[in-house]
Amino acid sequence: MRSIGSALEMYYVDYNEYPQNLDVLTPDYFTSIPDYPFTPAGTSCRYFVDSTQTAWLLISNGPDEEVDVPGEATIDWSWSKSVAGQLGGPYYGALSGYGFSSGDGGWSTAENTRKKGDIGRGGP
Repeated sequence: MRSIGSALEMYYVDYNEYPQNLDVLTPDYFTSIPDYPFTPAGTSCRYFVDSTQTAWLLISNGPDEEVDVPGEATIDWSWSKSVAGQLGGPYYGALSGYGFSSGDGGWSTAENTRKKGDIGRGGP
């Protein structure tokens, strides 16, 4: 996720906006978009960009491999806790962001990496 986030930031430097989809990052920023271990085989993270193309969010299904953070219609881009960096997971702890709570029904927690919850990364 960090690599994809870095590629998104490089794209922003070049075009002054984030892309509508990750496919445009190849071949200039990646030879191929990396797969992520908690998503179905052969897929990457779910990617969302706001309507002004100035903020982005990547979401992985997390250790339980289920979608716990819903899709684009529920993202609150104006929310004051949009996060630049990691959301949830074993190394960063449970963080709230983009209008989603931590733990059950939201981001994965540090206490139990098998606990229900997704892992995300946002920017800028």
